[in-house]
Amino acid sequence: MSMSSSITFQRPKSNQLSASLTTTLLHLASLLVKGPILLWQFWRMRSELSALARMDSRELADIGLMTTDIANALSNIGPDKTEMLARVAHDRRYRQEE
Repeated sequence: MSMSSSITFQRPKSNQLSASLTTTLLHLASLLVKGPILLWQFWRMRSELSALARMDSRELADIGLMTTDIANALSNIGPDKTEMLARVAHDRRYRQEE
């Protein structure tokens, strides 16, 4: 008894190939559009944080922040650190009013 195995390879149909190519091109186009937007958001956030980092502790206290809040924001992983700082200032203001 001899065992023979035959392996057959099928070529992808042109519809499958064109769908795969279309998906890849759409993904690439999405990255090309999102890339500059993400860079602009990152630059804007960094410039806002640098303005806060230049303030002294009295100026920060006027808007409800402390110098440690800036360091915490920079160490936090997240897209919008200024929104996090706004939340911190709001929470402090709310606690003081109680």
